[in-house]
Amino acid sequence: MDFYSEISPYYDKITRIGYMNYSKVYNDLKKLIKGKKILELGVGTGNLTKLLTKGGFDVTGIEVSKPMFKIAKKRLAGTKVKLFLKDIINFKKKENFDTIISHASIFVVIKSKEGLVIESYITNKRNIKRALENIYNSLKEEGIFIFDFYPEHNPSKRGFKFGKYKYWFEIKQNKGMWDFIKINHIQKGDKIIATSKIHKIRLSRKEFENISLRIGFKSMKTRFGKYIILEK
Repeated sequence: MDFYSEISPYYDKITRIGYMNYSKVYNDLKKLIKGKKILELGVGTGNLTKLLTKGGFDVTGIEVSKPMFKIAKKRLAGTKVKLFLKDIINFKKKENFDTIISHASIFVVIKSKEGLVIESYITNKRNIKRALENIYNSLKEEGIFIFDFYPEHNPSKRGFKFGKYKYWFEIKQNKGMWDFIKINHIQKGDKIIATSKIHKIRLSRKEFENISLRIGFKSMKTRFGKYIILEK
């Protein structure tokens, strides 16, 4: 599940050109987070993680990509963040958390032509259920799981330029609009120098909510028009 092995060295450069605004996300999350003990799913290169720990939160983070994990570990050296090279399906820890966060990671909400859908790189519905069960079991009573809205994929070779490089992506249908592969490219001049492929599936909001409620979550609510909160 190491999607970013080739493009990880360029990841931070992509985010700096406006692809993600971590300061804005952090300021939003501060208004939503319960308690101080946080588990962040998919820390990437540790940008949001660093803001969370600077803000006084007790942060544990997991990441499935080894190259991204190495960058995050270096960025977060000297902090109290506890990092693990794990995915949420297999992550186990004796302690429970007040809030679990997934920013642009395991689950995202997309405003698609079909309405609100939940998109995930976990491409097996049984494993989506297992992931949600593990999230539920990792939360304290009345704890919350927060994940965010993400723009609909609009492939274009124009992409985003940063220095001598350009980032762009394309979409290849696997089994229709609800099952596809996103192919990310880093290009220098006319040559593609790095590529990553991410297989994703989509569930309707209703299907995802029904799975969550059957697991035991009390509710699934939208906040600020750009975050979903599942409450235990």
